Amino acid sequence: MKKLSLFILFALLAITNLVAQEHNNEEHISGKGFRIAAVLGHTYINSDGMDGNLYIPSWGLDIDYWFNHKWGI
Repeated sequence: MKKLSLFILFALLAITNLVAQEHNNEEHISGKGFRIAAVLGHTYINSDGMDGNLYIPSWGLDIDYWFNHKWGI
């Protein structure tokens, strides 16, 4: 019963529409222009025949161009 109530609680929280950071300016709503983001992650390298596996930090740059609020490259 406890698992079922936790599942229902998480399901209700997952479908809640949160708009705490919504902006109402025209430039943000149109969605046109470039969006740039820095990316930090970790890469797993399987080391067959060696002692242990490798986890190496990965850096990246994500650059997108948006034509409107739905379509981007």
